[in-house]
Amino acid sequence: MAKRTEALTTSQFSEITGIPVSRVTKMVRQGKIRGTKQAGRWMIANDQLDAKAVQALTATAPPRARPKPEKKRSSPAGPATSSPSASVSDKTYSVSEFAAMTFLTDYGVTQWLKRGRLSGRQDGKGIWQVDAANLDRPHVKHLVR
Repeated sequence: MAKRTEALTTSQFSEITGIPVSRVTKMVRQGKIRGTKQAGRWMIANDQLDAKAVQALTATAPPRARPKPEKKRSSPAGPATSSPSASVSDKTYSVSEFAAMTFLTDYGVTQWLKRGRLSGRQDGKGIWQVDAANLDRPHVKHLVR
């Protein structure tokens, strides 16, 4: 029982910090946080919760749940809806906002939009707006930061 309080698995560390498990594992391999391999699993000391790399990520990272949009889409001609589910589907993000919330690049988001892997629409100037509903898609969900 004493080992549980002294060290955390990557998934336990992830739950506490909000950093994805894959990112925690990568940080251990890169030496940004200290960990040891025990019985084929990375074990990370509790004191690593205060490591500079972890603090830098948790201070700037959006919450693990769905992030809030920075800007709301302005649609003067759009109908007003009062149901919460309709307003969620109306939310959109710019390509750079969506890329910042995921592990995709701006170029990758644009390519996925063109190929139909993401839903979105172009405004009159040709600028893409990505639908917020994409964050719930299975092939995107694991890419959310």
